[in-house]
Amino acid sequence: MQNGLQTYKQGIDIGPDLVREVVHDPEDPLTEETPLPQENELPTWRNIAKNYYLSMENLGLVIMRSIARSLKINENYFDDYFNESIVFFGNR
Repeated sequence: MQNGLQTYKQGIDIGPDLVREVVHDPEDPLTEETPLPQENELPTWRNIAKNYYLSMENLGLVIMRSIARSLKINENYFDDYFNESIVFFGNR
């Protein structure tokens, strides 16, 4: 539980701060830091989470390109809309 935070939930969000700098906006729960275990507690977890995040971001790009092709528009049409966007994967 993250008592006192706007998201007040039980679970883990994996966010873009794992792979790039994100400016935290206290009014936007999607910009909160990914809660990470201490490196000595789970030595490979951060790297695995980072690779998972990048893989899911890439999967989103593949899906959007497929949608573009099905609409018979340039397959890269949506790329700029999702470039370094704030995406999170969570368990709620």
